[in-house]
Amino acid sequence: MKNLLLLILLNGAFATSSWAQLTQISGTTKFKTKVTYGLEARTARIPGGHAVDILDANNYFFTIKYHDGNGYVNRKHINYDRDELNELLKVKSGNLDAKGNPMLSPKIDDKYKYEIDHIRYCSRKYYKEIKAGYFFSLAGVATVAYPSFYNIKNTDTEQTVKQVGYGMGVLGVLLIIDSNKWMKRI
Repeated sequence: MKNLLLLILLNGAFATSSWAQLTQISGTTKFKTKVTYGLEARTARIPGGHAVDILDANNYFFTIKYHDGNGYVNRKHINYDRDELNELLKVKSGNLDAKGNPMLSPKIDDKYKYEIDHIRYCSRKYYKEIKAGYFFSLAGVATVAYPSFYNIKNTDTEQTVKQVGYGMGVLGVLLIIDSNKWMKRI
């Protein structure tokens, strides 16, 4: 009789564990975080410390529940439990349960979601780096031209100002050239 009761309890525990498959995990935002959501790729800000439900993940982004749909946030901006994330990704990868039935497959709204996320990431990095390159180039040109408009009495100071300007210009050009690596990665 005790063995029968134990067998019933173990079957009940096994059945409830297979029903409670992991489909999402919880996390919190570290600070004010930008979220991209909807078909039009609208953006919004989530305040720091806000609880989010993580549905899926890739190398750069999390898919979270946002406004009755999916939103995408940078993975570095969310606090989460790595063990729970690994368990979620195992479930999403299509592993089999103990009965041999396939586990939940990922529900992706857009079949090119990962590629789109990667393109957004690389284009944002390209934009920031090329903008910094142009800023340093223009600042270098302005610094080199400064002694022409303002009379500096000490020639050593004038030479130092021009050298700083040349250095900033070269740095700007190097940043512009280096920014093309992000276009290649797209």
